This record gives sequence, C-alpha cells and structure tokens, in this order.
Amino acid sequence: MYLTKTKLLIITLVYVCIAVIINIILKPGLSDTSLKLLGLTQPVTSLTGTIDNIFFNTITVAKSVPSQTGKQKVIYQIKMNGDTRITTQSFKVPYLFPTNHLPIPQYTKASDLSKGQTVTVWVTSDLRLTNGEFIADSIEVLSPVQLVSGILADITKDSITVAFPANPWDPKQPKQQNIKLLSTTEISRYENNVPGQLSNPLKLTVSDLKKDEKVTVFALTEKNNELSALLVQPIITVVNIVPTFTPLPTPTSPPSPPGNTSPIIAPIIR
Repeated sequence: MYLTKTKLLIITLVYVCIAVIINIILKPGLSDTSLKLLGLTQPVTSLTGTIDNIFFNTITVAKSVPSQTGKQKVIYQIKMNGDTRITTQSFKVPYLFPTNHLPIPQYTKASDLSKGQTVTVWVTSDLRLTNGEFIADSIEVLSPVQLVSGILADITKDSITVAFPANPWDPKQPKQQNIKLLSTTEISRYENNVPGQLSNPLKLTVSDLKKDEKVTVFALTEKNNELSALLVQPIITVVNIVPTFTPLPTPTSPPSPPGNTSPIIAPIIR
C-alpha cells in the first residue's frame, strides 16, 4: 500500500516537530556560549562538566563559568561518532587485603554514560569558535570512587555515617554522609602506629569501629547517587617518638705537669 502525498507530508511534519522539540530540550542557552569564552587568550580544546541530558549519540554537558553576576551555567551539545573514545579515570583503592572486592565499573561506550556523571571532553576544534555544538574526540568519565574523610557519627551493621566540617565555599553541601557497608567492604589499618616502623596489616570488623573515631572511606558512587564502602580505614593517633640522649661524661682537665724538682743552684759571685 502506497502512502499518499498528504500522509507523507504529515509524517515529515511530525518528524520535523520532534526534531525541533529535541533541539530545544538539548540546547538551552547555546546562543551565547562562544561569547563567554572569547575572553580567553588560549585555544580551548577540553571541558569538564556534568552530563545534563542524553539522547542517542548526543549528550549535553553543563559547566559553570565566571560571569559579572557570579557563576553562570553554560550548556554544550556534544555528539559522539564511531571514532569517539570513552574511558574511565583510573583510581587505585589502597587495599591491605586485595581479595574479594567489588569491581570498579569501567565506562567504555555511550550506553555506559548516565545523567549526573562528571566527564572531561576532548576535542580538536577550538571551543571559542563554536556555537556550543561539536563532535567529541574522547570522553573521560570521572572515577566513580569518592574519598570521604571525617568523624564516625553513627555505626550500624549495614552502614556508617561520616560527619565532616561545613564547607565555607558551599553552604548547601551536607555536613554528613551515609555510606552503605557491603559484604565485600574491607575494614583495615596497619597494626602499628609508629611512623617509620614496618607494621603488619590488621583486618577489622564493624564491631571494631568506634563512634567519634576518625576514618577515611573509599566509596563507590552508585547510579542512585548512594555511596557503598569499598574500604574503611580508621585513623589512629600517631605516636611521636621523642628521642632520648645519654649525655657524655664531662671531660676532666689533664693533670698539670710536675713542677721542677731540680735543686736551685745559686750563681757564685766572685
């Protein structure tokens, strides 16, 4: 059954409308993107930002740039083709017992990308000369491993809550973080806390953790933005060794040479 010209026209108009709507959704604020970069004197061939939207082989990345009114959000539309290389930032967790751990995800294809991920995009063209649209040569996804340091505010068998000082530069940042404990979570530290001395690794359990204890946690960011602990390291107080010195005995003066014991011979005067 052949389509009539009217039906073909309607289908064409529908596709055009869909394309326009998608373009509007994916391209907020692109008109003055280049103007915000023209003040830079060096070519701009990379940008780091957060994935704001994904549609097939196109992503939009949001980046904050300085402006007269503070920081302004700029949106870039980035297209991917068969030559675009996608990698994950490498990060090595310092396990003391490197067995039976949760693998760190590796993002290597477009379908691995998701909204909210932080990425660095590399291009060959100068971003100052674009209108906010370009094809990416490579995209590096920020490692999903986060480092959280602070005081243990709460401990359960399934999770810990780490509290940390408020960030004066970001008042909206939370002052504590809940982190899930998994069956693969390693809790460990070195047995000795004396600097400069070799020590054996010590494996701990949740019951060994103490409230108000300082910890460093290497946590994996899940897709729901929850954190799962890969490694929990209690930070123990460093013992400073005060060196002791045994004073040397006070040197004594050498004995005086014996006096002249020869008899005194008086001169003979004639």
